[in-house]
Amino acid sequence: MAHWARPVLRWLRRYLPAEALGTVSAIAGVAGAQWAGLSPHATAVCGTAAETVGYYTVLLVRDSVARPRPRARAVVLTLRGLAVEFGPAEVVDTLLVRPALLYTGMLFAEDVVVGTIVGKLAADLIFYCIVAPCCVLRRRWAG
Repeated sequence: MAHWARPVLRWLRRYLPAEALGTVSAIAGVAGAQWAGLSPHATAVCGTAAETVGYYTVLLVRDSVARPRPRARAVVLTLRGLAVEFGPAEVVDTLLVRPALLYTGMLFAEDVVVGTIVGKLAADLIFYCIVAPCCVLRRRWAG
């Protein structure tokens, strides 16, 4: 196996399931907001919120179940680890980057689903640039 393949596979195993549910959740959130007749800005915020819930549900459940401790303690430790790994990225992403890029994607694409996916992928690039160094900190500090 090439020296670069092992970390890539580790990242895919960790983040791909969360990304899959996050993407489905974002599309559902945008569709629901559009069905409700919300403004494009509100629709982007709903897509962002739905994606965040879907994404972190996967990580919280999987990481908590993997810990060999009583469930309550495992959840607390998992939340602490997730805060270290994703906290800085999440502040920038959820409050500014992702809603703006979802809105922009929906504005310029002829299809709202395509616009949502394009905006989401652009936001993901920025998100993971911040997450990468925080992931290293999580492994060192939070366990």
